[in-house]
Amino acid sequence: MNTKYTQSLIAVLLVLSVAACSARPAPTSTPAPTETLAPPPTATLTFTPTFTPLPTETPTPLPTATPLPPTSTPTPEPSATPTDTPLPTATPTLAPGGVMFAADFDDLSDWMDFAFNHKTNVETTNYTVESQKGNLHMEVPEKYTIVYAIYGKDMPFGDVQIDVDTETTGPDLNNIAMVCRASDDGWYHLSIASSGLWYIYRYETKSGYTLLRNGGSTAIHMIQRNNHLTALCKGDTLSLYVNDVKVGSVQDNAYTDGRVGIAVASMDAGGTGIRFKNLKVRLPDPANPPGGKVAPTLAPAPTQQAAKHKYPAYPLPGTSMAGPGLQAKTMFTAMLYVIVADPECPDYSNVNTEFIQVTQPVAFDEQDNLVAGQWVERWTFQFCGAQVVERITYTADGTGGVTFDVKPW
Repeated sequence: MNTKYTQSLIAVLLVLSVAACSARPAPTSTPAPTETLAPPPTATLTFTPTFTPLPTETPTPLPTATPLPPTSTPTPEPSATPTDTPLPTATPTLAPGGVMFAADFDDLSDWMDFAFNHKTNVETTNYTVESQKGNLHMEVPEKYTIVYAIYGKDMPFGDVQIDVDTETTGPDLNNIAMVCRASDDGWYHLSIASSGLWYIYRYETKSGYTLLRNGGSTAIHMIQRNNHLTALCKGDTLSLYVNDVKVGSVQDNAYTDGRVGIAVASMDAGGTGIRFKNLKVRLPDPANPPGGKVAPTLAPAPTQQAAKHKYPAYPLPGTSMAGPGLQAKTMFTAMLYVIVADPECPDYSNVNTEFIQVTQPVAFDEQDNLVAGQWVERWTFQFCGAQVVERITYTADGTGGVTFDVKPW
């Protein structure tokens, strides 16, 4: 026999016998697929390429495992979302006339304030905004300075009605304002002056103030007196009410939403002080608009009427104790009653003044400045067949200045 053939045959037999031996235990270890997943026997690793069932069995646990994360992850998300949704959907349920915000001036942490000269637009820090027993007190030491206090949170609605009570605590040369739809781009500024005039401005950060409408009204309490102010910013209409009287409105659509605030401006004298209280922001109620009372209202302001009408020259005829400068300031307010009586009259220059009486002792300092005292005068206007008689009360302010009060006689 050929030796090489014999060796080859023996080798083949050995391989077959090894294969037979390794095939025999396979039936007894058929449950081992689970063992091959973790950890597999070392013997099977040698023959892994020859076992086709292994690749088909290893993916089977994977599909059954992959659905687990999708079924578990969505469950917390839907359950968390409904808990958050009531927050944004709750605000639109506010009924017309409902209060969005009532200021607690004991806590000013949500308010931001700033000031600048309204003639030069230069910023200043020389002012005071502070809480005083639940009220907000603003003081302006320098002249021609406007101080803003803006509530730091946006209103949930673009349409707002702002109500606030004001009290003058400084010289009676001031401008008091309410602000609506304020943002970094600008805001609307609705205000009254101590002279009895009112203004509605649009302020733009890049270009400054634009006067939208102004006028005058006897509804404005002047000379150290309190006023209740209401600003209604609804759609593209801005309306100003003073002591429940609508004094003027205008349409503008530059701003649609934003923040609310208040402001105080000094004029040609420093030391202006205003105290704000009972500030409330409401959702406008068409069925119950603000106002209701009626008072003579002039629009536009007497300063704009000057181009069409003839006014008196100073000093005025008669026995007034006021000098020409004080007469001119008094006339600015006194003419409100006159022009309201006949807006179309071309000549209001016929006026006579009468000193009536001293109601408080008058005193002067060494520089002849009036430091104490009060007196009453009667001014009579005759124009275009009509007559208006006014009572003018002058009062020393204790610092060399004089305040005045104008009322129908």
